Amino acid sequence: MRSLRAIGVVSCLLIGLAGLGVGYVLGATNGSHPPVYVGSGYVGSDVASLQVGDTVYGFHGSVAWTDRSGSLRADGWPDCLPHLEEVSNVRFAATTEWFGEVGETRVSWVDCRASKSVGSLLTSISEGAAD
Repeated sequence: MRSLRAIGVVSCLLIGLAGLGVGYVLGATNGSHPPVYVGSGYVGSDVASLQVGDTVYGFHGSVAWTDRSGSLRADGWPDCLPHLEEVSNVRFAATTEWFGEVGETRVSWVDCRASKSVGSLLTSISEGAAD
């Protein structure tokens, strides 16, 4: 009788562990990851707007970002988004928050590893022309 109970307990534990393993694999491969876009836009003094197609994504104040060296910053202002400049080819993740029938898109992360502002591109071009 004791051996049947032990077999039942071990079976339950194995089934539970298998379920956890399957859940982990499904979550890692099919989890909720916001889509990543590449857009252009404008940066104000404390706000940025990035457009992809007909949709404008934005944030103000602070956002998670990856700096040029690849370090993830939990918050702050991305150094690839200089204030009061036009920017292009900015890689970012965004989510849409729904309030009934109305959705608001928000930038949740900015990737500065390869981004350049239009102003810095123009500076590079003019410096190259001066040589």
